[in-house]
Amino acid sequence: MLGISEDERLNEQAEFFKALGHPVRLKILKVLAKSSSQCVKNLGEILKISQPSISQHLAILRNRGIVGFKREGSLICYYIKDKRVYKILECVEGDDL
Repeated sequence: MLGISEDERLNEQAEFFKALGHPVRLKILKVLAKSSSQCVKNLGEILKISQPSISQHLAILRNRGIVGFKREGSLICYYIKDKRVYKILECVEGDDL
């Protein structure tokens, strides 16, 4: 059977969790989980974090395929692309999400 090896699969999973393993990224994902999408400016205002910092964290999440983006006029808005994130946040947050 063709496919990736167990080691490759485990490495991919570890990289996925590494991308989630930062408090700011978790905050971003919690906000995105509660809304359909948000632009960088809104995320910065909601989380009280600078736009450059938000952008850096979104780039990490985007590169891992965890979030996606769409253009809305002159804004770029982000949304959760990998649906596993909802389950993970639910496990971590319980009913607080």
